Amino acid sequence: MPEVRTNSAGVSVLCPAIRMSKSAEVEYGAGMQKPLPTVGLALVLFTLVSGLLVPCSASAQDRVLFVTISGGYNSDGANAFAMLVAAGADADYVELSSNGQVATAINDADVAGDPYDQIWVYDLSTGSDNYPADYVAISSWFSAQPDPEMICDGRFLSSFWSGRYLGEGAALAENYYAALATRGGGLVLGTDHDSFASLGMNVLGAELGIDPFIGNFGGSFPVDSGNPLMTTPNDLTAGLFNDSSTSQTPFNLQPNGLILHTVGFHSGNTQNPGIASTIDGALNMLVTIDTPVDGFELCDTDVDSVTATSSISGQLDPVTYTWSSSIDGTLGGGDSIVLDTTLLSDGTHTITILAEDAQPLFDDDDITVIVNGPGCPPDTDGDGVLDVNDNCVNTPNLDQADADLDGIGDVCDDCPVDGDPGDVDGDGVCDSSDVCTGDDALGDTDGDGICDDLDVCTGDDALGDTDGDGICNDLDVCTGDDA
Repeated sequence: MPEVRTNSAGVSVLCPAIRMSKSAEVEYGAGMQKPLPTVGLALVLFTLVSGLLVPCSASAQDRVLFVTISGGYNSDGANAFAMLVAAGADADYVELSSNGQVATAINDADVAGDPYDQIWVYDLSTGSDNYPADYVAISSWFSAQPDPEMICDGRFLSSFWSGRYLGEGAALAENYYAALATRGGGLVLGTDHDSFASLGMNVLGAELGIDPFIGNFGGSFPVDSGNPLMTTPNDLTAGLFNDSSTSQTPFNLQPNGLILHTVGFHSGNTQNPGIASTIDGALNMLVTIDTPVDGFELCDTDVDSVTATSSISGQLDPVTYTWSSSIDGTLGGGDSIVLDTTLLSDGTHTITILAEDAQPLFDDDDITVIVNGPGCPPDTDGDGVLDVNDNCVNTPNLDQADADLDGIGDVCDDCPVDGDPGDVDGDGVCDSSDVCTGDDALGDTDGDGICDDLDVCTGDDALGDTDGDGICNDLDVCTGDDA
């Protein structure tokens, strides 16, 4: 059963227990999975009872599948899994030792309507690691994610062996988990030097379309202090352990089009990362599409166009730019490009700019541009919202903001917070600021606090008719007498 614990911020959170069956096997394939290694079970119980480990985060739970490719360091994989559970994940465990176990787990989760948000693969095996069905299943799962993130860690073991799982390992697992959970999920690949990665992780990597983990490194391991993987929720910016004979991860532009940014690196060389991720930080060049905004619409009734512009920081010039469309392929170069209906086919395009500098480093950004077919209605103000859908036809406002929900966009609404009509008495003062909404601009001519439409004597003060003779003071010759 889940239980309430208190995290490092003093917040009480609901943390999951490991989902074990009566046979001490994980509950997504009865009789299919091996029991969780004893050290892992003991560790989880220790976590739940003692509360000495890094507690789970307060974020919503992600469904996570943790895969240990069975080898000589399985207990360290179990420790990493336990830290993932402590971080708040609703996690399942597979010790992969026969082809098809992971494929079955992924399929069963999908069929049950409870698919995985994250998959973590840990490979410290020097065996044949011949699990093609599982590698294909992981790759297919990753490709099916709408905007998947990836974390590659070639010194993963260094954070979890020698008892470090209780400190650095727990903090790192929580950071990885939280970063993916806040970005819609993704994949963690954890391994060590190339002797371990070559027959398992690198075969999976080839299936995913990324370069291999290579080499055998050690030494200091500084990190990107501006990357959330090293800062949130735990501060790991002092650097990480790097003493398990570690590897260089895939990084930069990958065969599958992903860009893996350096997060942590061997001996101060940012071009030799031991951790790389699609999640970027302060070390990386950053390119951004500035205009048009996401969701811009064009109409191909005639030649409609918009200029896409970009900005860049952290680059080493010169920079090469490539613009492309998810429908029409490569569109051109330069830091800006004219997108028009002679260049783009009808449909919904993902427009991407890819920048490469002289280091070389890569970065990209993308927006959605919609090209509507022949006969589409006009867009008078050219803001990318067709007139039929535009709440300010003559004033550009792609965001269509309408604070008072009166159907008139804020940028063209004389009274943007007052609803329709907004100025009931037509005096040019919005109702929210008008003391007398039933009168003209004067409202209270004599300043007696009574609006003119209710004031018997609009030329007098509050008394109006001092002697009560029915003649207003300003017209009454004798204000102290009766009529």
